[in-house]
Amino acid sequence: MSNFKLEQVTGPLGCGEGPHWDSSRKCLYLVDIPGALVLRYVPATKELYTAKVDAPTVSLILPVKGTKDKFVVGIGRSLAIMKWDGVSDFVSQADLEIIHSVEPDRPRNRFNDGKTDKNGRVFAGTMGSQVNGVWEQKRGYLYSVGKDRKLKTVLNDIGIANGLCWSEDAKYFYYIDSLAYSVDVLDYDVTTGETSNRRVLFDLKKEGVEGLPDGMTIDTNGNLWVALYGGHGIVCFNPKTKQVITKVPTPGPHITSVAFGGDNLDELYVTSACQEFTPDQMKVNPLVGCTFKVTGLGVKGFDGVPAVL
Repeated sequence: MSNFKLEQVTGPLGCGEGPHWDSSRKCLYLVDIPGALVLRYVPATKELYTAKVDAPTVSLILPVKGTKDKFVVGIGRSLAIMKWDGVSDFVSQADLEIIHSVEPDRPRNRFNDGKTDKNGRVFAGTMGSQVNGVWEQKRGYLYSVGKDRKLKTVLNDIGIANGLCWSEDAKYFYYIDSLAYSVDVLDYDVTTGETSNRRVLFDLKKEGVEGLPDGMTIDTNGNLWVALYGGHGIVCFNPKTKQVITKVPTPGPHITSVAFGGDNLDELYVTSACQEFTPDQMKVNPLVGCTFKVTGLGVKGFDGVPAVL
């Protein structure tokens, strides 16, 4: 994996997140959370479309199955169906159908990461805020929403909901609470969406890996790729042996998420954040907060699954 190449695909984002590859349209979707932006990148033409959403924050974007212009998004403490043609530069409130709002007693919370299982069931989690420079502990929840659009609570007492991916056979659900500095694994029933037997799989501090674990994906070999917020890169490890296979360094320290894409699903798209950098610091390192495409890793991933709602 030493011959990999890193290519910039977007400019700096406050907090780029939620990369999702859509093979049907051969494009990548992602968001800028504090900027309340949704983005669509087309690798074949290198076109980038960006829309401002009339919402406080936008934290995930998942295409809805059978549609070309509908997406599940997290806006503040709500999950919504967003109508967007993938080209227009603005999404109004009229184009947002709220399907669930959560945690009215925790106004500082917001939705963060979200993914779909192989059946298109949506999993999305919340997180607290920084108070006096310290992240609130155990303020978030993880939810699931299925075809019937009913909201189920999966986990509680979460610091920062992140990660989210499944083994190829869907028997295991991999999950991250960033503030716990670990990747956890749960047994998973893909028919019912039920989880059980949560346990720590990979403790970053014990394994000497720097940074907060953030977004995550899995390759066809079953290895996990974890974005490292504050860790200057991505770490790949084998969940069976817990052996670190490789680390991909990046220009900026705050790496937020990863997703495989491209025609052969052998390109790794990487989002990052610049919200903690001053303008002077950005001049020194203008690539902080950018989104990248990594090629030459010698592995493939899985296509993003559309939401079934």
